[in-house]
Amino acid sequence: MAFNLNKLAAKETFTLDLEDEATGVKFADEKGDPLTISVYGPGSAAVRNATLALQNRQLKRGKKQMTAELLREESIELMAAGIAGCSANLEYNGKNPKTKEDWIELLSDPELYWIKDQVAAAQNDSANFLPK
Repeated sequence: MAFNLNKLAAKETFTLDLEDEATGVKFADEKGDPLTISVYGPGSAAVRNATLALQNRQLKRGKKQMTAELLREESIELMAAGIAGCSANLEYNGKNPKTKEDWIELLSDPELYWIKDQVAAAQNDSANFLPK
C-alpha cells in the first residue's frame, strides 16, 4: 500500500510564543496570557506572493542599484509580509501591530532585534509547519 504524502501537507501558519532568549521563559501579560506572533510558512500564498513581488522589483532594478541598506530593508519587508498577526495583548508604540507597515517598523527597531531574530527562526524552521 502506498503512503499518501498529502497527509504531510504543511500548515499555513505557526504561532510563535515570544520568549526571553537568555532564560527561555515565555513572555506573558499581567494575566499570564502569552505574547504571540503568528507567521506564515514558506509554502503559503502570502510568502510566495511577497517573494515573487520582491524578486520582480529586484530584476527591474538591476544589481547595480543594490546596497546593503536596501537588502536589509527588503529582507525586513519580506519578513513582515510573512506575519499573519499577533495576540491582542502585544503592543508596540501604543498599538497592536496589524499592518505590514506596523510590522516593518517593529522589525526595524534596533532595540528589539531579538523579536526579528525569533520571527526569522520561526519562519525558517520547516518543522513548525509540518503536521504533528
